[in-house]
Amino acid sequence: LDASQQSGGQLDGGELLVADQRGDLQRRPPGEILVNQGSLLETIGHCIIRLVAAACLGAVAGLQRESMGKPAGLRTHMLVALGATLFVLVPIELGMTTAIANVLQGVATGIGFIGAGAILKLKEARDIQGLTTAAGIWMTAAVGLAGGLGGLGIAIVASVLMWIILSVLGRIEARLAGHATEVSKSTR
Repeated sequence: LDASQQSGGQLDGGELLVADQRGDLQRRPPGEILVNQGSLLETIGHCIIRLVAAACLGAVAGLQRESMGKPAGLRTHMLVALGATLFVLVPIELGMTTAIANVLQGVATGIGFIGAGAILKLKEARDIQGLTTAAGIWMTAAVGLAGGLGGLGIAIVASVLMWIILSVLGRIEARLAGHATEVSKSTR
């Protein structure tokens, strides 16, 4: 490699120059996810951190849904996040990095089916329940995928935003709905 390429960056053909654990520069195709190449103990620690983080971040949404008496609560959200993390960790740890895109699509589709099961249409034309629960399950899976791929910062920020939307905005929405009901009663 010439001196201009030794600092790292993008090469011709979209290849990236990446430093390995020893500091040696290697060419990598674009979009390649690097496999954990440490010792067995490092690999186990790496997996444990991501799996525990996913379960804890899933608990954020799960606790909120549980406190609201929703059917998909703490355990459901924790398992969804944990499962999504595991689905991406396995191919990463086994060196099957080209399968990640297929895994992401599969998880999104599978979670869509679980979410669809959480949605209930009642007899009245406009009375549909479970959309927020389904969206929460979908979001929890996305948090698990982010954590499994190593984006713990993204997963944490997304979990905080999810909690704000479910908790804070949920209360505001309830107050506005109550206010609208009072207004409609007073105009009858």
